[in-house]
Amino acid sequence: MARHVLTIDPSYQATEWHLEDAIRELIANAIDSEKRQESKMSLGYSVRNKTLSIESLGIKLPLKVLLMGQSTARDVEDNIGLFGEGLAMALKTLALYEGNGKLEGLTIENDDEKWTPKLEFDTTWDSWVTAIHTRVIKPRNSFKVIINGISFEQWEDIQRLFLDLDPEFNLDEVVKPAQWGYDRILTGESFAGSVYVKGVFVKSYPDLRYGYDLDMKLNRDRKMVDEWDLRNQLQRLLASAMEIAPDKFKRDLVDMITSGENFEVSRAHWALTQNSTVAEAVTSSFEDKHGEDAI
Repeated sequence: MARHVLTIDPSYQATEWHLEDAIRELIANAIDSEKRQESKMSLGYSVRNKTLSIESLGIKLPLKVLLMGQSTARDVEDNIGLFGEGLAMALKTLALYEGNGKLEGLTIENDDEKWTPKLEFDTTWDSWVTAIHTRVIKPRNSFKVIINGISFEQWEDIQRLFLDLDPEFNLDEVVKPAQWGYDRILTGESFAGSVYVKGVFVKSYPDLRYGYDLDMKLNRDRKMVDEWDLRNQLQRLLASAMEIAPDKFKRDLVDMITSGENFEVSRAHWALTQNSTVAEAVTSSFEDKHGEDAI
C-alpha cells in the first residue's frame, strides 16, 4: 500500500465546495473524457442502497492527475472544465464529507488500483491533509467512483445539475440561433433563472426571464468570472433569437426592456441598442401605447 498526500488544506474552500459540487465535477470529467473519445461514461444510482456510481470505461488515470494544476484536459476547447484541478478538489471534498459522517462510504477504483481518500494529520506539514491511500486490486479497465449515502432527493438534485440528465429538459423548449454556435435559450418554465455552461448548471439568477446554456469560460470553481460579459452575451443572444423567431420573443423582449426588471436587459449594451429589429419593436410598442406623435 502507498500513501500520497494532496497538498491542499482540507478547510480550503470548504464553504465553497459542497457535496453536489464534487459530484458535479466527477460527472463533468466523465463527460469530457467521453467527448474526447478516451472512455465511455456509465452513471448509475441505486435507490435501495443509496449508492451513486460514476464510471469512465476503458481508462486508467495517472497518479499525476492529483497534482494541482496537472491535467490532460487543459486547453481542450470542448471540455466543460479547463483547469484540471477539479478531481483533486472533488476527492478532497468527498473525503471531508465522509470524515464528518455525512457519507456512508467512498470507493475509488482506478483500473488495477484502489484509491482511498482520508483526512489525516500529517507530521511533515504539521497540519490536517487529504491523503490518498492506494493498493493493488484486480484490473477493472475503468476509473470508477462509488459514493454511498446519497438519498433519492440528493440524486434528483444532482440530475438537475446536467441538462442531459434532467428529466424535465425538453429540446422542444430550446431556441438556438444558428449563427451562435453552441449557445441556446431555455424557454421551459422550470429553467427560468438558471445559467448552464455546456450543459452543466453554474448559477441561478432570480431576475432572469429565461434559462440559458452557454459556451463561456469559468473560473477554477466553475463560477462566472464576469457578469458584465454574461449580460452582454445574453443580450446579443436574445437579439439574434428575436430576428429568427419574432413571434416568440418580440412581446417578451419589449416587456423586459420597458420594465428594466430582468437581468438580461438591465444596463442595456450595444447588442440591444444598435439592433434594428429590437429598435423597431420597441418603437412600435411605444407608438401603440402613446401615439405616433408622442416623444
